[in-house]
Amino acid sequence: MSRYEIAAWALLGLLLVALFYMIHKKFKEHNVWDNLVKQHQDSIGKKLNLEASFVSKFGSIENKSLLYKMDRLILTSGLKRFLP
Repeated sequence: MSRYEIAAWALLGLLLVALFYMIHKKFKEHNVWDNLVKQHQDSIGKKLNLEASFVSKFGSIENKSLLYKMDRLILTSGLKRFLP
């Protein structure tokens, strides 16, 4: 192999490494797993805030109470978005 062929292969390898690095960097910016974890933590935070507002509004209710169980079921099932 001549010098030019070696230089061409080296340049091609260097460009491929740079391309893979840029692709890897973009994937790290838009990491799906981290986005899912963040959304889950945000939804848990919202549920805790709703729980705190419920307790501050109605006071502490016994866990065996039917009203409490119905409220928890509506809140955790997502029906809270459709019900007043």
